Amino acid sequence: MKSPITALVLAFGLASSLAGDSLFTSNSLGRSILQANDRLARTWFLEVTGGPVAGVSGDLARANDEFPGISLYSQDFEGLYGNAWLLGFRFGKHLGVYDAYFRFAYTQADGRQDQIGTSGGTDIQAIFSDYTDFALLGGVRREFLQPSRLHPYLGFETGVRFVDGIEMDVLELGTLPIYDDSAVFSAEVTAGISYDLTDAFRIGLETGLRFQGSLEQIDGTVLENYNSSDSLLFVPILLTGTLNF
Repeated sequence: MKSPITALVLAFGLASSLAGDSLFTSNSLGRSILQANDRLARTWFLEVTGGPVAGVSGDLARANDEFPGISLYSQDFEGLYGNAWLLGFRFGKHLGVYDAYFRFAYTQADGRQDQIGTSGGTDIQAIFSDYTDFALLGGVRREFLQPSRLHPYLGFETGVRFVDGIEMDVLELGTLPIYDDSAVFSAEVTAGISYDLTDAFRIGLETGLRFQGSLEQIDGTVLENYNSSDSLLFVPILLTGTLNF
């Protein structure tokens, strides 16, 4: 008959063997989880975003027929500028499946010549000055599919955009001021997906719907009823690069 000590030794050996087999079979899954969660241990991030921004709604000038013999047409953002381009930075912190951040962004679009109306049957051509704005925003986003190297997310950000004044150069008449420097409210819903190239760096693609308030019109000019802008809506399509540290 085996002694209690011998039985204890055999039992311990059997338990150790089973535990070893269990650790071996779950090793790949455990390593994947640990690698995915390593990003969460890197609690801060710096992100660069850049790409085109399309104006989808809102006029920068309204149709006007108050001048005898002159008819002015409404002008939307896309007609005057085409696509704008954005370069931005986010700096923030990972909070589990949520990210909280500050965002700094610069948007620019080249003005181009367009017909703004007619006078006595003759087309009136004008060039609007370039559109530029600088944004200070705060935001939060919620990531899905954790732990994983693929990160779909939804987010929201809001803040203020500082838009440079806009002038209109009417050919053969000269330059007329349209909008003063403006500080406008901005809010954006974002959606995107990113992929971890390493535990510290990821790339992604982002879009969304951006709202911003009306520009500050210059009162007391002959164009006072023409330079009455709507709120504007934009759709950005951005590439992202994120460094976790």
